[in-house]
Amino acid sequence: VFITKQVEHFGFVESLEREISRIKRLELMDVDFVINNRYLTINKDHALILFRTVQECINNVIKHSKAKKFF
Repeated sequence: VFITKQVEHFGFVESLEREISRIKRLELMDVDFVINNRYLTINKDHALILFRTVQECINNVIKHSKAKKFF
């Protein structure tokens, strides 16, 4: 429920930035993140699906890879 509200309130891009900040703050992995379109307009339902997909990918990299940095 929290993630749903976060994506609805902040949008996809800012929610993703917040997730990356959390990962950096917890020192889970060094993340290099570049956004080309900060003002991306996306349907809130699609934004939530996309955010959760990206979040799962990031979590899988952290959990299963031996990488020190995520680009």
